[in-house]
Amino acid sequence: MKLQASIRSTIVLAVALFVCLGQAQANAQGADGAAGASPSCTTSGDTMLRAFKDELDRTVSSLKLEGHPTPYFAAYTATEYHGFSISGSFGAVDTRFDGNSRAASVDVRVGDKKFDGSGNQADFGFMSGRSNFSLDDNYDAIRRQLWLITDSAYKRAIESLESKKATLQHKKIEDLPDSMSPAKPAVVIVPMTEPNSDQKTWERTVRDVSSVFKSYPDVIDSQITFNSRANTRWFANTEGSMNREPDKTCTLTMNAQAQASDGMNVIDFELLGAQDDKQLPAAAELSDTAKRLAERVSALAKAPIAEEDYRGPILFEKQAAAEFFSQTLAPNLVNPTENLFGGGGHFSMFSGGLKEKIGRRILPTSVTVVDDPQKKEFNGLPLMGNYLVDDEGVKGERVVLVQNGILKTLCSSRTPSKYIKETNGHCQRGSASTSQIFVTTSDPTPLTAMKQKLLQMGKEDGLKYVLIARKVEDASTRFATHMAVNIFAGMSMGDQLSLSPPTQLYKVNVEDGSEELVRGAKFEHLTTRVWRDIVACGDDTQPFLVYNRGDCNSLVTPSILVQEIDVTRASRETDKPMVLKNPYFRQNTSENIKK
Repeated sequence: MKLQASIRSTIVLAVALFVCLGQAQANAQGADGAAGASPSCTTSGDTMLRAFKDELDRTVSSLKLEGHPTPYFAAYTATEYHGFSISGSFGAVDTRFDGNSRAASVDVRVGDKKFDGSGNQADFGFMSGRSNFSLDDNYDAIRRQLWLITDSAYKRAIESLESKKATLQHKKIEDLPDSMSPAKPAVVIVPMTEPNSDQKTWERTVRDVSSVFKSYPDVIDSQITFNSRANTRWFANTEGSMNREPDKTCTLTMNAQAQASDGMNVIDFELLGAQDDKQLPAAAELSDTAKRLAERVSALAKAPIAEEDYRGPILFEKQAAAEFFSQTLAPNLVNPTENLFGGGGHFSMFSGGLKEKIGRRILPTSVTVVDDPQKKEFNGLPLMGNYLVDDEGVKGERVVLVQNGILKTLCSSRTPSKYIKETNGHCQRGSASTSQIFVTTSDPTPLTAMKQKLLQMGKEDGLKYVLIARKVEDASTRFATHMAVNIFAGMSMGDQLSLSPPTQLYKVNVEDGSEELVRGAKFEHLTTRVWRDIVACGDDTQPFLVYNRGDCNSLVTPSILVQEIDVTRASRETDKPMVLKNPYFRQNTSENIKK
């Protein structure tokens, strides 16, 4: 697959998943925003919220089919996306997108919180989207569209409730959880924001930075992509929650691909992000980053193949440690949505697999894991992925998920399971999700000492070499080179885990500590046991950007040393080497390269 086409696909996927939070409160009134104000006061200057409230009032009081009850609960969500993306390669812009759109959804429930029709549909309960929602703040247009989707959702809610009742006539479900957990209403009204990224400036930057790769003949393909967006999310429900939350983010991804003489394609990447583009490096520094990327991927193409199967200790340094936790642990730290009535309701391929291990040790006793959606910085460094309230209008709580190695609880939404009954404000895009994860240790070890311990473990195991992973593929590279295998990275089947291949993996001689870069390796046979096999954590804790369902979130972690992991060669099938050289380097002269 061409890298350029795959990155465009990634961009499209990210845009399709844009229902995210990540807010900053504009006043000092506390975590409840305009707490104490009635919904009627907060809607006076906002057409969307006023239309929400008026249609919700009418829905609860008047929406009724003969022989069926009125809804006991209803909620509206609208998300406005405004942003642009620019992708360039080899000094030229390949794609340019500039858009403004709104989408709305409604959740209508019939019955009561203990038992309603949710979880019996293939579309996340009764969430009904309308892609062409009015871009104008036109009260009448908004009310009409809400009326249409509410009517449809109400009828399906009745049908689904009757279906669930019929199922229970011939099917016994033990420990049936309630349909919806209670939650305290939250009124949070944050001022609107506007995009502040200059499109012309970033178009010029993308051209200049992508032209760096013209000096590296080994790079056969590359892509620089800048994304800027300013989202606004409105939410209101019949319980009194009323939210308006802005979310500004910008990301810059760099991907470079080279081909070894044997035909194997290798890839490496850089990922940068901030809530304001002024927090990103200047153009000159970005060019230096691109140069280092080009040098790394060029060296990777010349590196030897990891031919031998390996079983032994691995040191995951910095970004590699962040991807390790992001892909293996984070997806399992969520309250599972259980499909008890068939039909695919509330399906999520990100459902957690640790539900039955609550109260048991899953990590070393020195390790604690916290999810804190409201924290905005770590040691003075800004974080991404923070929010005040989740997609269900519930205040995002700081949750201690793992304490001293013991799994305490999971991130949860208002959909209970038999394991977790209450929400802690972690619903995103239809189901429970992690936000900003913080992995800390009570026993930090200097990185130099961790490497010495790595070498000692190798000697004790009778190994000639041990491994250090300094970079592991993230989502931006996952779609480019291993789509068939790694699109499902982060999923678990029972105790089985998946982790993307490393892009920077080094063999370390146990006798003299010398390092050799290798390519073409992948991690194999990972299970949940691997977390307990962490034998040391570094003193280098810092935030890293990781992908969480298409968005960039912060994950704070130290480097980690794992006692035993299997590593094998990724594949023995490779592409044929390119028949002709890149036409830009056809003469292979320094004069041509300077042009």
